[in-house]
This record gives sequence, structure tokens and C-alpha cells, in this order.
Amino acid sequence: MGQPWVTAYIIQWVVIGLLLIMFYQTLKLLGQYIRKVEKIERNTKRGLSVKNRFPKFHAESLTTASTIDTTSGKGNRLFLFVSPTCKACEDVLLDLHTLHLDPRTELTVISMKSGEDSDFKYLKILQEKNISMVLDQSLFESLGIPSLPYGIVIDEQRNIVNYGEAGSIQEVNELVASLPILETA
Repeated sequence: MGQPWVTAYIIQWVVIGLLLIMFYQTLKLLGQYIRKVEKIERNTKRGLSVKNRFPKFHAESLTTASTIDTTSGKGNRLFLFVSPTCKACEDVLLDLHTLHLDPRTELTVISMKSGEDSDFKYLKILQEKNISMVLDQSLFESLGIPSLPYGIVIDEQRNIVNYGEAGSIQEVNELVASLPILETA
């Protein structure tokens, strides 16, 4: 083979390599787009929407000495819905120390009930961080929680301010960023 053929052969493989990289990037973007569209569809099919009222809820915490009561109107609240067997839920709960939460905003973890206490790997973690946790399967069903982990942010009047998937601490921070700033007297 002559010099021009070798050069053409090399250029051909470089172009094919670049096309494969572009194809891979396009597939990644398509996957992200499909995920966002599915998320929007799930949110519109479900009954939750901003400014809907969070149901009245009263329960004793398993990890703290506090009582969770949404009728008190004490301030903003972030509810994280998790499952004892969910690995993504555990990862988010382990990273809660990096959560940018206003001190006047209460965080409550609501978990599905499980047949075995050994499933609650993160129970001790929540106790150490003084974060309230309750078990309530009926709340999952009444709100129609579509995926786990999932976050719902409510204001003092139990209005839903924001909601969505909370698969990472970044997504939880995005949910919390929508909270109105509480004025101090």
C-alpha cells in the first residue's frame, strides 16, 4: 500500500471512532430525556400537585422522642419516603449530613413497614443524627408515592410546596431549595 492509502485508512478509523463517541453521547442524552419525560408523566398521573394539601398526620417517632404532627403549623417540613430494602434510600440517608436544610425546617423519614426489624439498616443512623422516622404504609398509598426514595416538602398550612424523586442528596437539596424563606419575628 502507498502512503495515501495508509493515511486514508487511518482517517477512516478516526472518523468511525468519533462517530461512535457521538452515538454514545446521543444515547446518553436520549436516556436522560426519556427519564425526565417519564418523571413528568408519573407526576401528572398521580394526584399530587403543588398547593394540594398534605393529609393530616400524627405519629410517634421511632428514632427520637418527638411526635410528628402536621396539624400544628410549626413550620416547613420535608418528608422523605423510603423503604427498608431500598439501596438508593440507604445511600440518601447516609448522606443526610450534607443536606442544606434550614434549621426551622423539620425533616421526617417515613418508611414502609417491613416484616423484619433487621431490614432497618439505617435506623441507628437516624437515631444518631436525631432525625425522626415513622412507619406508615397507608400514607404511601394515600399519596400515591410513585418511586423510592421520594420527597415531599410542605409549608406551615400543609400545602405541598414541592415533590419529586429523591434518589440523591442533590435531588433532595433541589426539593428543599423551593421552600419559602421563613421570616423571624
